[in-house]
Amino acid sequence: MNLRRAACVTAIAAVSLSCTTPGGSGGGVTPAANPRLMAGCGLDVSFVVDRSGSIGADSVLVAQAGQVLVDLLQDTGSRIKVASFSDTATVHPGGSVTGSTNISDLVWETADSFVMPNLPSAGATNIESGLEVLRRSPDGGGDLTIVFTDGNPNLHYVNLGDGHPGIPASLGSEYTEPIAEANALKAGGTHLLAVGVGAVDAQTLISLSGPNALGGGAAIEDTDYTKITGFEKLADAFGEIARKLCENSLSVLTEFNGSPVFGSVITTTATPTPTQWTQPVGASGPTATDTTSAAAAANFAWRPGASGTQLAVTANPPPGFDPGAMTCEEDLLNGGPRVPIPVTTVSTGSYTLQKVAGSAVFCSVELIVNLELPPVVDVVLSFDLTSSMGSVVQQAKTEATDLINNLNVAAPGTSFTFGVTTYRDYAVAVNAAGCGLTNYSSTYGSGSDYPFLLNQPLTASAAPVQGAINGLGVSGGADGPEAYTRALWELAQPDTSAALGFRPGALKLVVNFSDNVPHDPNLNQGVSGGTWDTGLDLGRNGAFNCGGDDLDFHDDALADMAASGVHLMQVNASSFAAAHWQSWAASTNGGYAQLNNGQSLTQVVIDLLSQL
Repeated sequence: MNLRRAACVTAIAAVSLSCTTPGGSGGGVTPAANPRLMAGCGLDVSFVVDRSGSIGADSVLVAQAGQVLVDLLQDTGSRIKVASFSDTATVHPGGSVTGSTNISDLVWETADSFVMPNLPSAGATNIESGLEVLRRSPDGGGDLTIVFTDGNPNLHYVNLGDGHPGIPASLGSEYTEPIAEANALKAGGTHLLAVGVGAVDAQTLISLSGPNALGGGAAIEDTDYTKITGFEKLADAFGEIARKLCENSLSVLTEFNGSPVFGSVITTTATPTPTQWTQPVGASGPTATDTTSAAAAANFAWRPGASGTQLAVTANPPPGFDPGAMTCEEDLLNGGPRVPIPVTTVSTGSYTLQKVAGSAVFCSVELIVNLELPPVVDVVLSFDLTSSMGSVVQQAKTEATDLINNLNVAAPGTSFTFGVTTYRDYAVAVNAAGCGLTNYSSTYGSGSDYPFLLNQPLTASAAPVQGAINGLGVSGGADGPEAYTRALWELAQPDTSAALGFRPGALKLVVNFSDNVPHDPNLNQGVSGGTWDTGLDLGRNGAFNCGGDDLDFHDDALADMAASGVHLMQVNASSFAAAHWQSWAASTNGGYAQLNNGQSLTQVVIDLLSQL
C-alpha cells in the first residue's frame, strides 16, 4: 500500500477535514456539503460512469442498472446526460457507445427514449475527468449526478484553471482533484450520489458526496452514497434509488396528437394533506401548482405517504388549447408493470383519482384544439438563416412533418398547403452617411448571404417541405439587422406570389422565424418615439442608391402585405424588439409569439392561429 495515499484516504474519511497533497505544498480540499435533493420522479439526472479496465465484462451490468432508473423516469419530463471516464473522459450524447470528446455535445435528452450505453472498458480511474466534463457541459450536472466507480482514483489532470481550486500535480492529487470537481458541481446546486462496487473504499465515495449511506436512515433527499459488494447487485441498488425518488409522486403530461405542449398550469390537491411537498419546491398545505416543463410534464411529490391518497387535478393549458380526457397509470414500485387506474372527469379540465400509498402515478392530458379557419389556408414557413438561428433551424428539421400533420388534425375541415422561403442579408458594406434618408453604415452581410430565396413552393405534401428544411444551413449575417424587409416584401409581390402558388381565396400566412430586426431608417415609426436607424433595404438590384428601388419596412413591406392580404405571423426566437414585432404583425392582421425553450413548433403555430 502507498502510505501517502493511505493517509489521504484516512483524511477523506473524516469529511470535515481537508485532504492535503503530500510534501506540505498545500492544495488541501474540504468536501463541501451536499445540496438537498428535492426528490421526485421528474428530475434532470446525469451519470458519470467508470469504464476503467477493471470493469471488464461487467459493463453490461452497469448499463442495465442505469437503465432501471432511466426507465422509471419516463413520462415525467426527466432528462438524462452520460459522461464516462478511464484515462480521460468521454461524453455520450444519445447514449452513444463510442461517445465524443466535445464537451458541448453533452446536452440534456429526454428519458423517454434514452438507452444507457454499454461502454467498453480499459485504462485507469480518472474520476476527476468525468466530473470535470460534466461540470463544464451545457447546464452542468442538473438536479442529481450519480457517480459510479469500482475503484479508487489512480489518475488525475493537472488543474487547467477553469473553475476549481488549484491542486499541485503530485502524488495524492488523484484523490483531491475529484473532491474539488465534486465541490464545484455542488456549488451549482447539483446533489451528488456516489455509487461504488467492489474494491472502491467507502471513504472515497464519502469524499465525493457525503456521509449518509443509502438505507442508513436518511431520506433519499439527503442520501449521499451506497457501497455494493458485487456488480450483480447493482441493478437492485439503482432500483432502490429509483423507488425512493418516485414514491408518492404524480407526473402529468399535456400533449396534442403526440406533441408535447409546454406551459400548461397543473394544480394538484392531495387528501389527506401531505406533511411536506418535495416537488414543486416551496409548496405547502393540501394544494400544489406546477407548470408543464420543456418536456411537457408537471411533477408533484410529497412525504410521507398515507394509506391511500385522493388526488384532485386541474389542467389549464396555454392559448389555443383546451383540456380533454386525462388517463393515468400507477406504478407500485415493486418491479411490476404500470397499470391503468380509473380517472373521474368532474368538469372540463378537472379530474379526480385514487392512488395507493407509496406508488408513483403517471398521467397524460390529451389537449383539444378548436381552430376556426377558412376552407383554404396557405402557410409559408420563412426562416432567417443567419448564424444565430441554428437551434431554431434544427428544431424545424426535427418537427416540420409533425407540424404539418398536427395542423391537419387541428383543423380537419381546412385544406392546408405549406411552402418554404429563406433569407440572410445583403453581402455588401453600406455607408449611407450624407444620404439624407439614413446615416447607418455597416457591413450588412458576408459572401454567403442573400436577401431572399424561394426554397419550396406551396404543397399539401409534408415530404417536400421536410426535404427543403432538411437542406437548410445557417451562416453569415455580419451586423444585427437582417434582410427581413426584402424577405417579407417579396411575399406580397405578384410574381413571387405566383411562383409560390398562393391559391385563389386562400388565407395567406407567413410564419416568420427570426431573432433580430429589419433594415429601416426608423424602426420606431408607429411604435414609439425617437429614431431607430438600421439602414435601408437595398431592394432587388442589391445596391444602395438613396431611394430608387430601396425598400422601406413600413411603407413597402408591411403596407404591401396588408394590401395583398398576406398576414405576418411572427415567431421571435428571442425577446429582442418584442413590442415592435407585435405592432408590425398587428398591422397585417397577423399574430406574434415567442419561441420559448421547450415549445414545439406545433404549439407556437397553433398559438398564432388562435390569434386570427
